[in-house]
Amino acid sequence: MIADERIFDGINVLLSMQNPDGGFGTYEKQRSTPLLELINPAEVFANIMVEYSYIECTSAVIQGLSSFKKFYPNHRNKEIEYFFFIFFLNYFPNF
Repeated sequence: MIADERIFDGINVLLSMQNPDGGFGTYEKQRSTPLLELINPAEVFANIMVEYSYIECTSAVIQGLSSFKKFYPNHRNKEIEYFFFIFFLNYFPNF
């Protein structure tokens, strides 16, 4: 069984990796702008200079945080609610 503190550490990492658009990239938070793509030296690989949000990664985080809230409703509840708010604000602006 995984200790609660280790689960909390994992949630802390997830919450710290949210991109400004509300989504999640594959391995780090987006730290630059798409303008960096203009100096991409690898012409055969497009969009590799910036860590964009991917729906697969974002979906996994949504599922993980939703499950986490069921078992630990009081741990970082405001931050998790804010995550969902930012996500829906950016991806579903008319919602």
